[in-house]
Amino acid sequence: MFHLLLAAPVLAVFGAAAVFVLSLPFWAGGLLQLALTIFCRRKILYAIPAALGIVGVIASAVELAPAVGAGPVAIYWLLYFLELLAIFLVVYNIKRAVLRLIEKKKAGKDAKNGG
Repeated sequence: MFHLLLAAPVLAVFGAAAVFVLSLPFWAGGLLQLALTIFCRRKILYAIPAALGIVGVIASAVELAPAVGAGPVAIYWLLYFLELLAIFLVVYNIKRAVLRLIEKKKAGKDAKNGG
């Protein structure tokens, strides 16, 4: 029983490291999607996180699917792509609304100044 207590901290660290590694694509892809959606004007650049996700799907299918199974890997990447889609939709609509407000203000200012 005592030897199990000695291994408990190691198992806890291993679990924390596993959670960190598994959440890394969500953080990196989400932040990249957020930055590209806010700052890029070319719509093709919005797809960069999804393209990187496809590379991850292929790598996971080759390396992890034989050991873990295709189901958990598919669910993991489905959640990743749903996260990217949610971030894109929310940020893109906010960006469009803000740009429309700026255009209305400019148009109102130009009409006021007679131009």
